[in-house]
Amino acid sequence: MKLVLVGLGYWGPNLLRVLNKIGVLSAVFDLDDSKLSIFRDDPSYSNINFDNDWETILSNKDINGVVIATPPNTHYIIAMKALRAGKHVFIEKPMTLNVIEAEEIVKFAIKNSLIVSVGHIFLFVPEINKVKEIIDSGELGDVVYIHASRLNLGQFQKANVVADLAPHDISFFNYLMGCGVKRVHANGYGFINKDVVEVAKLVFEYTNGAVCDLHLSWLDPRKKRVTSIIGTKKMLIYNMFADEKIKVYDRGVDVFDTSEYATYMLAYRHGDVYSPHCDEIWEPLQRECEHFIESIENKKQPITNAENGLAVVKPLCAAMESLETGEWVEL
Repeated sequence: MKLVLVGLGYWGPNLLRVLNKIGVLSAVFDLDDSKLSIFRDDPSYSNINFDNDWETILSNKDINGVVIATPPNTHYIIAMKALRAGKHVFIEKPMTLNVIEAEEIVKFAIKNSLIVSVGHIFLFVPEINKVKEIIDSGELGDVVYIHASRLNLGQFQKANVVADLAPHDISFFNYLMGCGVKRVHANGYGFINKDVVEVAKLVFEYTNGAVCDLHLSWLDPRKKRVTSIIGTKKMLIYNMFADEKIKVYDRGVDVFDTSEYATYMLAYRHGDVYSPHCDEIWEPLQRECEHFIESIENKKQPITNAENGLAVVKPLCAAMESLETGEWVEL
């Protein structure tokens, strides 16, 4: 197995480290030679070719796949060139910032039996897999509402906070819900750079009737990654930075029909709280890369395939449209 990495920006060095550790990385490409020089003289990467012209590898039959970690607006062009050359492709999130481009990648990959995997790393986090297991067991009942907060001070970018951060949570919501988004509403504000949305609130209505809302911010003194999941039986909180990352609450509201008076009575339930043990321990990025490699070797679609990527791009683009119009956008 031989892969090449295109892009040594924010996330590229992490992919470089992991792919080199796995032993599948043949070459790394970036237009900025100063980024290449940082790693070119590192003895840890002496077996890797560092170059500016990534297209030179397209005709090399020994190269199995291309890993793309460039800015999102370049993903489509690079991915399609690689696919047309018969290479399997791993694309960092979001797959594209355009629904039509994402659909073209899906169609081309299916037609030519090529593997496309999208960097939705949340689906490889052990604790998130545990949350999915708990939901699928029925312990929470039907999930009706999810609230997520993704807050930090920075990192400010040219793209807005929705394009930067929302793909993580949309992929997470889709994974937990197991169905598609029906419509999206978003509003956002810029304070440091008024031309860029730095704080945003998004609402996703799913086809099963559940609602997910998301608070994103580059302007918060705390680094916060917390998701509250409300079921008809129990509730769950996933806190990425807590010692006990998952807590299940036997809490809720029971409704009793007092038909004699044509009214309802509410009973608030305050039961036990417990933190499920997560046996699995691994680095999500390494597991994600290994899954891509296994998918190529076994000729089997990854869980984060092109269609999975499209299912994130559609509500993401709808949210971007809603930011402009202030209206609900139907999918």
